[in-house]
Amino acid sequence: MPVIISAKKKLRADLRKQKVNQLAKRAVELAIKNYKSNPSKEGLKSLYSALDVATKKGIVSRQSAARKKSLFARLLLKKAKAGEIEANRPTKTSGKRKQATKNSSQTTK
Repeated sequence: MPVIISAKKKLRADLRKQKVNQLAKRAVELAIKNYKSNPSKEGLKSLYSALDVATKKGIVSRQSAARKKSLFARLLLKKAKAGEIEANRPTKTSGKRKQATKNSSQTTK
């Protein structure tokens, strides 16, 4: 146990940070578990989010997060090609945008 006051404070802060880090790590593990049991676009989105949060906090390295994202995206694509799940790809639009209407209640001087 630390004797110096600042060392005691550091120990308390480290314990608080450890709990927060464990929560983020557990969120990644749960997202991976849920995604593996039922691969879907929504599951992939939540997995990406959990990995990004963990990466930002320094819990998971950038390379590890990128590797996991790629692996699970390929898994989804593989399942979609096999016809096990439906790949919801966005459809192409005509490219024409709605033109904004001018505000007719403009004040004149």
